[in-house]
Amino acid sequence: MVYETQKFEFRHNHTYGYSTIHGKTPMKVMSEYKDSILKLPQDYQFDKDKGLSEGSIHIVRFIRSDRKLDIFGEKFILPKETVYEYVWCTIDVKEQSRNLRDR
Repeated sequence: MVYETQKFEFRHNHTYGYSTIHGKTPMKVMSEYKDSILKLPQDYQFDKDKGLSEGSIHIVRFIRSDRKLDIFGEKFILPKETVYEYVWCTIDVKEQSRNLRDR
């Protein structure tokens, strides 16, 4: 089943270019990474016993003019410099902390 959000994400990522990534679409940028760390190894298996008690979660978000970063419903106002930029947020699950960086 294809959800409306999946349709929107596909259309957005294949159609709209952004000045912060030199007019390229998000999919064009992703295709340039090819075999990088952005893909999980084929033999990767989630450890169900460990769950999310340790490790990191990485989230990439595009920041709009309202400067809001929404991470699982928790909202953060970011500095003006992040407007119309992609930011990378790393959540340390064990320490319950986050680290944010732009591009």
